[in-house]
Amino acid sequence: MARRTTANAPQLKFYQKLILNRYLLAQFGVSDLRELSANMKRPSLEEIDGEGVTGFYKQLTAQFGGKCMISEEALARYDLNIVSHMRKINDKRTEPMVLKYFQYLSLLFVEYYLDEYFNDRQGLIDRLNAYIANFNAQFPNDSYKPYETKDLNKIAIWNATGSGKTLIMHVNYYQYMHYSGGKLPDDATYILLTPKEGLSLQHIEDYADSGITARIYDKATSRWTQSANEISVLENTKLGDKDQDTVVSVKRFGSRNVVFVDEGHRGSSSGKDGKWQKYRDELCGVHPVKRTMKK
Repeated sequence: MARRTTANAPQLKFYQKLILNRYLLAQFGVSDLRELSANMKRPSLEEIDGEGVTGFYKQLTAQFGGKCMISEEALARYDLNIVSHMRKINDKRTEPMVLKYFQYLSLLFVEYYLDEYFNDRQGLIDRLNAYIANFNAQFPNDSYKPYETKDLNKIAIWNATGSGKTLIMHVNYYQYMHYSGGKLPDDATYILLTPKEGLSLQHIEDYADSGITARIYDKATSRWTQSANEISVLENTKLGDKDQDTVVSVKRFGSRNVVFVDEGHRGSSSGKDGKWQKYRDELCGVHPVKRTMKK
């Protein structure tokens, strides 16, 4: 972040400085999530009609269609994708997932971002940087450097405790598979990092409920027996520079993985746990999107 201080210009609050969030909201012609979601909280909008279209899509296009920068065709495609991915998860679940408005918006934003990332990456950079230039002119005390390609391969989704982030992450898995073409490079894998063993085991159960193949990573066997699109689950505390009894070297995985992070705020500081962020970055340094998650 590049700082330029102007005496009479107040600094923004943290949530007001989330550039990607602001940019996504601007695509709908709004500047605040409350404005976008104000009329989306009715339970009736959670229903999906016979053609697989959500009430959320109908509400968004009816209310924001005239000022939305995303085409109605693209929004319809994103909506159908979200429903399709959710139904894959619900095929195995005893308690089917029913999207709430805030979950739907999280998934809709990811749909748009992945579509742009895989299909118009340079255009995404250009549009983000145009937005940043305008932002810097308005808020010189909170100015940002322009985006580069390397800045696009990670996204963070922050949702409140109890908002169903685990199931959202399951849909994110299918979203990524859809836009990436469904096949990772031979030297890559899907990885979920958690902060402790108990959460790793819970995620294994949750994945099974959603029909997604996942298992605890075992450095003795995983590389030889791992099936396509399987998710390796391990604790970020077990990552290291070289193999030890209870430590897995990040070099085992290469740098082209898709990494999901539970409680992604852990290890993001420059303190003693900051090394975990370094390892996470090494795991996905070349190609895919890293999703960080805060609980």
